Amino acid sequence: DVIVGVQNHDDIAAHYLSLADLIDEVGRPNCKACFDAWSVALHGDDLGEAVRYMGSRIVHTTVADYVRRPRFKYHHPGHGNYYERCPDEVRAVPPGEGFIDYQKFFAALKAIGYQGAVAFEMCSPLRGGGELENLDRYARSFIEFIKPWCEKVK
Repeated sequence: DVIVGVQNHDDIAAHYLSLADLIDEVGRPNCKACFDAWSVALHGDDLGEAVRYMGSRIVHTTVADYVRRPRFKYHHPGHGNYYERCPDEVRAVPPGEGFIDYQKFFAALKAIGYQGAVAFEMCSPLRGGGELENLDRYARSFIEFIKPWCEKVK
């Protein structure tokens, strides 16, 4: 059977409740979730609760970590200068160096009996740039980051 994985990205399924609704409404056993922690963490939702809610819908996940950086928009509306706060920028960093609580995420995956794959995703903008040496450094950091979790699952 072919499994179709829907990732929690874009407007229709970025929030885990919307992703669950979409999968449930499709109503096919081969429609599952490619469920990433970043979207849940970015929305400020509880990672453990989100994983438990998604449960057996999850077929795949990826690891990517980020730091938040404040952004502002400059205005000059005629009454003086001011800055308006915009949504935070996120910059990719090596796993474990960002704001995503992977300990909680992986513990919840283990608790629901998740047996699927965990992939590493490097997204842009990537701290350090896109040169091969930096990409290799990120890949090595993921291997070191994931090793303890592999041991805990055995």
